Amino acid sequence: MASTRRRSASRGGLSGTRSGGSEEEVRTLLQQRVLTQNMSRTGNCPDNTAMESFFGTLKSE
Repeated sequence: MASTRRRSASRGGLSGTRSGGSEEEVRTLLQQRVLTQNMSRTGNCPDNTAMESFFGTLKSE
């Protein structure tokens, strides 16, 4: 959520979170900033595996 604070002037976008906080707090913050919450479907591991691998590689470079 820190990235949304740094870029508070920008509007629109897509956000995913694992940052704790209550679900309602996160949803409210996203709505205030006109962001769309990105949530994987339950049991849809292949989508998550590919993205985790991509972001892991991106962070290491």
